[in-house]
Amino acid sequence: MIKNIALGFLSLFILFFTGCSDNQNHQHEEESHTEEHHHIREILLMEDGVELFAEVDNTHDSIKIIAHFTKIDGYAPLSNLNPVWILQANNKTERVELNHLHDGIYAASYKTTSDAHFHHRLSIQLNDNQIVFADNHHDDQEHESSGGITYLKEQAWKDSFGIFRVKRIPFAATEKTSGIIEVAPGGEEVITAGNHGHVEYSGAQLNDGRLINKGEVLLSISSHETNLKSNILTYNKTKRSFETARKDFERASDLHEKGIMPEKEYLQIKMQYENAKESFEIVSKDYTDGERVIFAPFTGYLSEVFIENGQHVEAGQPLVSLIKKQMPLLLIADVSQKNYASVKGLSYLSYKTPGSQEFNIIECAGRENFTYSKNLSAAFASLSVDIPGNQQPVPGAFAEVYLSFDENTDKLVIPKNAIMETEGNHYVYVMTGGETFAKQDIHTGANNGDMIVVTDGLKEGDIIVNEGAYNIKLSSVSGNLPAHGHSH
Repeated sequence: MIKNIALGFLSLFILFFTGCSDNQNHQHEEESHTEEHHHIREILLMEDGVELFAEVDNTHDSIKIIAHFTKIDGYAPLSNLNPVWILQANNKTERVELNHLHDGIYAASYKTTSDAHFHHRLSIQLNDNQIVFADNHHDDQEHESSGGITYLKEQAWKDSFGIFRVKRIPFAATEKTSGIIEVAPGGEEVITAGNHGHVEYSGAQLNDGRLINKGEVLLSISSHETNLKSNILTYNKTKRSFETARKDFERASDLHEKGIMPEKEYLQIKMQYENAKESFEIVSKDYTDGERVIFAPFTGYLSEVFIENGQHVEAGQPLVSLIKKQMPLLLIADVSQKNYASVKGLSYLSYKTPGSQEFNIIECAGRENFTYSKNLSAAFASLSVDIPGNQQPVPGAFAEVYLSFDENTDKLVIPKNAIMETEGNHYVYVMTGGETFAKQDIHTGANNGDMIVVTDGLKEGDIIVNEGAYNIKLSSVSGNLPAHGHSH
């Protein structure tokens, strides 16, 4: 007897009963092969990330089994499992090793007698876990295999394919809207020209998004000759005043220490020196050989460049825009009139910017760092939410936003990408057997960007195709696929 493995061992029980006599509890397909009477039953069970699809062929003197093992995540065949087929009848247990036919496919046969009734188990070793399949529950797969669209396991393993078990999960009502990523107030600064002249880049290209260090030279503005002479005169005059004030202050400091100069006179000379120094620093900080040099006032990213190299600019004209590094970002989203009153109860929102593969989640319940303003004459209100520091969308990017207002309640949901559409009608493909599928029309409700509520057409436990549904659609119009079984 195989015991269930705990603490690191995985146990799955799938018990199925087969016999040579007719069984009223199960419907078997009948096929005639060389005058032998066959009872073929399909078993489809999924537990803990592993799918077992088995075909059991029962004749008057033998039982044959073909088993397919699939890793559900990525939908790939499982090999190196060393599966064992365990048959029990009349207090007798037989163990038969399955032969490896192809990746994920194993087979075996066992000679029997006409009055034998067997219970079956399949045991596999997956990594360090022993998995035992035994048929305890016939309702694990709600849909009985009743034909439909055939799509063999070998083909599903080759294609991009995936399945999803329909389930009820906590789900909040949502509103789809749009938004934009902006920098928090004070995080962006526009640098303007202090004089007119021609722009010359510092040597490095000024590209949007480039990291700029504090004090780095961005560009210079060469003045016209008349303005250049004026700048030189101003610079030289301020420099002379500063040098004179500095010498006076040095002399006054020496006399003050010796007690010769009164305190009041000393303080007056000190103040004159500090004023001259400040004036000179202002004039000289962006003056080099007749050019006004533009420095980065802080470390950050170039948000926008308003001018081109060699372009003539006027005093006060915008040159570049800088965003402070690690400055908080905001998501500004629109809220429709119908949800004006619900914003204070906003539970969370999800958003995705162009180029992103997944939605980012921002929890809003109990937060104080979001604001809401509305204009009664406008169709939308404005919602502003701080973006967490671990999320770094590009400032200025537009966003697809889903607002979730209600408290979570259990809803029947499926992935949005599982849904197919024809002439406005939505449908999915439901797994009716190990290798058979049926088209199922559905009605849908709210969604949160990734998942969508199903209001009609499916029930909990149904297994649907959530990746590769188009391949099933192609199979439905193909006439060259086998109707049943395999050629292994």
